Amino acid sequence: MSEAKKKRRNVILIVSAVIILLGACFASVAVYAKKEINKPLFVLPEAEKQASAVKLPEDKAGICSYVQKVCNEAVFADDSEGSWHTDVNLGGDMTLPFNSPDNEIISFIRDRSGGEISGMYERQDNVNMAKAKTRPELKVSEADVLEFTASEGRTDEDGNVSDDGFYFIDLVLDPSAVNVDNIKESDVYKGVSEKLAPALEIKDIAATVKSYKMSFQIDRVYSQLTDAAVTKTYEIKATVAPTGDYSGLLPDGQTQADVILPYETVQRIHFNHYCARFTERSIAVNVNDMKTLPLNVTVNSEATKDDYKLTFDFSRDGIIELDEDAVMTVSKASDEPVIITVNLDYDGHTYTDSLTVYITEMEVSTDVRYQ
Repeated sequence: MSEAKKKRRNVILIVSAVIILLGACFASVAVYAKKEINKPLFVLPEAEKQASAVKLPEDKAGICSYVQKVCNEAVFADDSEGSWHTDVNLGGDMTLPFNSPDNEIISFIRDRSGGEISGMYERQDNVNMAKAKTRPELKVSEADVLEFTASEGRTDEDGNVSDDGFYFIDLVLDPSAVNVDNIKESDVYKGVSEKLAPALEIKDIAATVKSYKMSFQIDRVYSQLTDAAVTKTYEIKATVAPTGDYSGLLPDGQTQADVILPYETVQRIHFNHYCARFTERSIAVNVNDMKTLPLNVTVNSEATKDDYKLTFDFSRDGIIELDEDAVMTVSKASDEPVIITVNLDYDGHTYTDSLTVYITEMEVSTDVRYQ
């Protein structure tokens, strides 16, 4: 056989072998894929919805009483932290009787002044409420409430409910309930006056409250206030007099003028309640899995691990092990679910919560969000 024929035969043999090998690989992959596709997924038993600590009242008296109760518990708690700040919005029609106040100037005043004035309001971050020197004022009087809405979760236009672990309560209050007599005594008024001093002197100021609203988000399972917003919309009327080189702002012969502007304040308040809570009620795992517990521990923002004690109890021993970082290792199979109970001892309080762990030989989907 000629050398050329030998080479051609060898090439054909090599190509044939590669084709056979690839075919075998693809066949194996197909068999494996079919097996995986047909492999049953573990489905968690439908968990019962967590009960609310308090049933949401339906009448105005009940709503007002409930809101005031959770507000007082949050503001005067010895195991929570509060953060609050005030945003200022200058919108709507502004009346500026100065020479040629064009739209660009008005927009600049709105954008710049809102941020400037917001910075003059008190801001607090992560304040331990037991040690707070000042507290946000969250007072609700039934006599001041004109109307309200209250719901469990938020419902969109399609009827879908979200955030059903919370109560959402919105109150519309009588604007006359807002005390405007002390505006001139406030630090904000003094700050604004100082800012304007090089150009304008405030001769007089009056405020009319146009609307007054309060909104609350309450954890219904633990009956704890998590977020609140207090919105007040004013119409401010001020008599101002340009000073020094700024006297030309007004028409000839005019020494003072009235300025009218809408003024909205939104005080936003958030509370972190100390706790140890599982972020999922139940999970599924396989033997030999390693998984970090879905656990949220909230203590004082300056606390270290030496300041609190975290322990765990198991309904069945020898099946799940935990390391110091709350990473669990599933060492054995179990026909019954294992209940893990966390205990947090901190600052004279004990907080507990439980997690149900199902151990299965079936496939556990990573796309399922367990409730």
